[in-house]
Amino acid sequence: MMEREKEIREAELTKAELQVLSMIDQDNRTICKQLGISDGTLRNHLSNIYFKLRVDGRGEATEKAQSFGLVS
Repeated sequence: MMEREKEIREAELTKAELQVLSMIDQDNRTICKQLGISDGTLRNHLSNIYFKLRVDGRGEATEKAQSFGLVS
């Protein structure tokens, strides 16, 4: 198994969190519109992602998403 696949699996991200993570390089409004969720729901997903990936914010989460191959 590839290391990044193991890291993603170990983070135990939900399907919704993975969707958000794959779009994390976009602004909140765009993500909410494309996923059909509220800003509050998006913020909850982001908080959960930051906690599970052990990152301090969107920048670090974006780097992780890039390293996982989820965003360019």
